[in-house]
Amino acid sequence: MESPDERKRLQACLRAFTLGRRNPDLLAFGDLTVSHVLAVASLEDEQQAKLLRAARDEQLTVRQLRTAVSAHVRYLPKLAGLEPLL
Repeated sequence: MESPDERKRLQACLRAFTLGRRNPDLLAFGDLTVSHVLAVASLEDEQQAKLLRAARDEQLTVRQLRTAVSAHVRYLPKLAGLEPLL
């Protein structure tokens, strides 16, 4: 039987794998990490791809990307071509 922590880690790995498979071009050159991918995991597919491209192009850190996501994309709306979610 797995613990809740093990289940969370497994779910995070599965999300990273799935997002990486959907956006292989973003991970091919090593500019982004699994942590970048997990930072956008809660967003819709289109928003994920746009923010990951913006993170790659602007060389954002994971912290900067998480800030953008947690602030409902207020930090990067023009860069990512998104409207704020609020």
